[in-house]
Amino acid sequence: MAAAPLTAVCAAHKIRPPHSRTVGSGGTGQLGNTLQKMDPTHGANLSFGSCTRCRKAVCGAGRACRAMGHLFHHTCFTCSVCGKSLAGQIFYSLSGGIYCENDFLFSGVHPAPEVCDSCGRLVMDMVLQARGKSYHPSCFRCVICSRSLEGQPFTVDSDGRVYCVSDYHRVRAPCCAACRTPILPTEGSTESIRVVSLNRNYHVECYRENHRGKLPKEDSPPIEMASVTVRGCALGAASLLNFAFVFVSAADFIRFVSFRAIYHNITGETTLCQDSIPWTVALRDSSVLRCLVVDVGLLALFTTQHSLLAWSPVKRALQSVLGALNRTAYCFTTALALQILMRYWQPVTGAPCLWSVRHAPWSIWFPLLCFSLHFLCWAIICSIVMIFDYPELLGIKQVYYECLGLGDPLSHKSTQAQRFLSHLRHPVCLELGVVLWLLPALSLDRLLLAATLSTYLALAHSLDKQDLAYLCVQIKSKMQLLAEPHQRVAGSTDGNNGDRKEK
Repeated sequence: MAAAPLTAVCAAHKIRPPHSRTVGSGGTGQLGNTLQKMDPTHGANLSFGSCTRCRKAVCGAGRACRAMGHLFHHTCFTCSVCGKSLAGQIFYSLSGGIYCENDFLFSGVHPAPEVCDSCGRLVMDMVLQARGKSYHPSCFRCVICSRSLEGQPFTVDSDGRVYCVSDYHRVRAPCCAACRTPILPTEGSTESIRVVSLNRNYHVECYRENHRGKLPKEDSPPIEMASVTVRGCALGAASLLNFAFVFVSAADFIRFVSFRAIYHNITGETTLCQDSIPWTVALRDSSVLRCLVVDVGLLALFTTQHSLLAWSPVKRALQSVLGALNRTAYCFTTALALQILMRYWQPVTGAPCLWSVRHAPWSIWFPLLCFSLHFLCWAIICSIVMIFDYPELLGIKQVYYECLGLGDPLSHKSTQAQRFLSHLRHPVCLELGVVLWLLPALSLDRLLLAATLSTYLALAHSLDKQDLAYLCVQIKSKMQLLAEPHQRVAGSTDGNNGDRKEK
């Protein structure tokens, strides 16, 4: 049993800057006007006190103002820099000086302006200091519930996002392997108590209930070890078999899209098209129309499966039923839909091609060029799949994390990464577009396949500026990591040269 503090809890401190922001009051003038109406003979000579700046008497209505608890003539209450009258205006007082807003902000009077780390604006009133940064009190809020954290305990994740303690534990807490709920701290505590058994996390109550209040002996394995092992082996076998089926289906799809389309004569298939047949005749041919109808139905089957199982309500329903095998089932049905599409695809041979390269020497060199570019594109696609965490993409990591009680693998990624992956699950639009359209001959059925898949890829993603900014930051960080070894080698080389010179 372990007491696991999930994070360090901090508190923000509110301080007042060394300047004050005030509005000059005209209360003295209003009082003088009132007395003048009661007794007109005393209005001009009525004295209210002495001016703080010139030390002369303040007489007459409407000629003075009150600010910071002192009296000033209108002609004396001016900006220390530009001389502008500040009666009834916003002004700032710092080290005995009085300044208008423009001079205070831009003339260098304010030596160290506080900038809110959240909104990027200057903090002119109360400053909230937290994490070594400054905030407006209204800007320092939890990223989940948007509750103000002024004077409240808070914590920060690895990406610098600020949470209230309850939301942080709710989002980042480990999941109980028995009841599938987060393991949260008790009320009034900042630490969560959990039991770790076989790399799985449990509530103390859930662990006692599963083990009937007894812990296993040291010389005997836990009672549930056999069932856990069998279940883990079954999940692992299912995910690995699915991986093999997806791999074979991917190889068949490459052959179907690239090899057979470029070198159809090598595969022994019939001629792709009949250029001697006019389009008016071909589009009235029942065999051509029948092939197109079948192909449209196969494409509709694939796109429906790919979109329906990715729909949030369906995904949640399948997650509740299949658990860790949800992603495995999605990949399996996708590969099955592709196998059906490739098995029953009907080439349209009774219609002319939209284009065809048949004259020497291009009839030999252009297919070789297409093959080279197809090979390069497929290599890029495979590398992108590897970079984008292919075990998670194929459902293998979900099963592995389930066996360890770690929850969903995506929950361990940053919020920006989760957002990016939800907007673009397959970042292969350009490469797949080249593979679909760059061919020596484009038949009518291939036009249907390329147009449908290209349109589906274009409509499937919803990237925005935040995703682009996240991707640029990741690329920049990776380039810096790749440059570090070269910098170390260069530095060591310079050091060795320096040693030789000293000797």
